[in-house]
Amino acid sequence: MNKIDGLHILGDFSGCSFHLKDFSYIDDLKKVIKDNEMNVFGVIHKYFGEEGNSGYTLLIGLEESHISIHTFPEEVENHSVAIDIYTCSISKDNGPGCQNIFKFLEKTFNPSTIILKKEVSRL
Repeated sequence: MNKIDGLHILGDFSGCSFHLKDFSYIDDLKKVIKDNEMNVFGVIHKYFGEEGNSGYTLLIGLEESHISIHTFPEEVENHSVAIDIYTCSISKDNGPGCQNIFKFLEKTFNPSTIILKKEVSRL
């Protein structure tokens, strides 16, 4: 069996300032993905309430794996975002790209607090 290395970054942001009710940053995110030589094959989103006035889930399928973003814009939820990024590294090391995507999302949401978990996995 071949070894498959990958980087998995899970981040919980709270106290966020921006983009909790819209994902107008999607084109910029796609550019970061492309600049890191990864490829989007699909984007799915779902608002939980009135479109543009509630939290959402955004899923981005990558040829290299996935990105998921869940926003919780209400005060009771502390203006939070849950992020899950996984990139495998079969043909090249996508770990730096995975980290660049996370940094972009950190800058985009501008959280006051970040709980971060990174894992390198090998199958």
